[in-house]
Amino acid sequence: MGRTQWNRRPRGFAGLLTAVLVLIAGCAFVVVGAPPAHACECRPPTRPQAVQRADVIMYGTVRSVRPVSDPATGHEFTLAVRYVYKGTAYSEQIVQTPDAAACGFVPTIGTTMLIFATERQETSVEHAYELVSTQCDGSMPADSPPRDLGTPLAPLSGSSADVGAAERTDAAIGRTLGTVALVIIGIALVGGAALFWLWRPGRARP
Repeated sequence: MGRTQWNRRPRGFAGLLTAVLVLIAGCAFVVVGAPPAHACECRPPTRPQAVQRADVIMYGTVRSVRPVSDPATGHEFTLAVRYVYKGTAYSEQIVQTPDAAACGFVPTIGTTMLIFATERQETSVEHAYELVSTQCDGSMPADSPPRDLGTPLAPLSGSSADVGAAERTDAAIGRTLGTVALVIIGIALVGGAALFWLWRPGRARP
């Protein structure tokens, strides 16, 4: 009997010790906190590097900013473009920038900026016609147009959002027409095969 009680006491003590250790670990987590989120790490490019990497370089005024979560978390802003130094941009150009952890930035409405942007590659998503810019691309506020990027061009008239919506609509119509054409071809082939079977040479006519 005494031996049985002696064997049970260590197990009870071990359970109590485990509970105390878990409680201490929980308190330490609350005091210290969770590990910090990964922060942006990039070195701002030199002007030649920024020019080489960018698909579009433009200068204009930020008109609107809104948070977005598709296709990535961040912000989307509309730039009223005055000058284009590289690539193609519209008078109202949509630009998306990721969240801070991915080196994005949140521009202030009314600020004039020199934007270095890349073209989005995912042509199947809704925002495929936007440009993307981060802190690592070299975008920055600019009180006046730059003088070291050559002679600028005027932006295309209209909004990139409207152009993107029109192109997506045309693509959807094209896919629908292609599907209808395949269905019609399939029906024609089946009908032709049936007629050939009914009127094949050597078959007795009714």
